Amino acid sequence: MKRIIPLLLIIILTTPIATAARVEMPKLDTSHYFVQDNAHVLDESTISELNELGSHLEKGTGVEMLLMTMDSTGQEHRQDFALRALREYGVGKKERDNGIVILFNNDNDNEFNNRGIDVQVGYEIEGYLNDAKIGKIIDDYALEAAKKGDYNTALKNLYTKLYEESLEAYGYDETTGEFTNEQPEKTSNDDSFYDFLFRTFVIVFIIVLLLYIISNNGGGGPPRGRRQPSYRRSGTPIFFPQSGNGGGFSGGSGGFGGFGGGSGGGGGAGRGF
Repeated sequence: MKRIIPLLLIIILTTPIATAARVEMPKLDTSHYFVQDNAHVLDESTISELNELGSHLEKGTGVEMLLMTMDSTGQEHRQDFALRALREYGVGKKERDNGIVILFNNDNDNEFNNRGIDVQVGYEIEGYLNDAKIGKIIDDYALEAAKKGDYNTALKNLYTKLYEESLEAYGYDETTGEFTNEQPEKTSNDDSFYDFLFRTFVIVFIIVLLLYIISNNGGGGPPRGRRQPSYRRSGTPIFFPQSGNGGGFSGGSGGFGGFGGGSGGGGGAGRGF
């Protein structure tokens, strides 16, 4: 029994925030799929312009890039909310996982000081937009304007820059208006390798810490005069968000009928302000 209690505490502490505290994903406005301005921080001209960029990118490459603004994500960290949006809306094509979600959250009252921008990408996109590169793009193109409260400029600059990065990765030829790469060219720097090392270090650290806690029974030892039973530990459960998707959406007018059922594994970066 003494061994079970610490394990139950670990499960409780590592389980994602209860679904009751989560904000439901807003219904998509099908008149401009690629820009969902739920917080009303964008000009109408910006919404129209960015939606056109998103439509052009999707038609040429299949990449689906959603800009989403929220008044609040409740008690959910904006990074988790952005990843959930990627999965529940199914941003990107199902067979390729080539979606991008740009989230702006305007609420700063929860425990995470959550106001900020977060970008989450599908697996195919990680080849040319790794965590470090996304973070630098946010720093260089959005953060200064966002800190001044000019969210329209910040998000417009960020969406446009990620659009341009995608054009380059898929080999867009301005003279012909065609894309020459079926798969994106991977980034030429070594940031992806360092991102991998950092993620691996964090995972190993968590595993070692949890094993240490269990092996010490939360700080207590076996009763005196009693031989501690030996058993083989098969590992400590670590809980990650489920990798699902919303299956995409149908309907809407024009060429784009809804997101294609893509998903992602948590690649991306964010900045608070």
